[in-house]
Amino acid sequence: MQLSSIRENLIAFCLILWDDFNHQKLVFSRISGDTPAFAIDKEKMFTNDTGYIITGNNLEYLLQQLINPIIWFSFKKFYMGGGIEKEFKVNNLLNLPVPFMDKEIILNSVEKSYIRDVM
Repeated sequence: MQLSSIRENLIAFCLILWDDFNHQKLVFSRISGDTPAFAIDKEKMFTNDTGYIITGNNLEYLLQQLINPIIWFSFKKFYMGGGIEKEFKVNNLLNLPVPFMDKEIILNSVEKSYIRDVM
């Protein structure tokens, strides 16, 4: 592949990403801590190199799920880490058990009690 071809592909890729910043997006950092740190950006802001964005539909719903204590507990317990304490591994977002919007999860009293105890 010639250098000019690589340059053209890189420019096209950057333009696609640039457009993502012009839409509403979910913003979060690579290093999180003990509490979820997600926010909806409606102001077309940019992030630095430790920030990540998610674009698409149902961002308000996704935000509510990501800051949900049960899902956050699951993420911290099973999906966080990788060498740096409290490092948010972005590719692990795909493995999070986020329920679909059209399904209601009903927990019995034993399940609710267990969740309260471990949190």
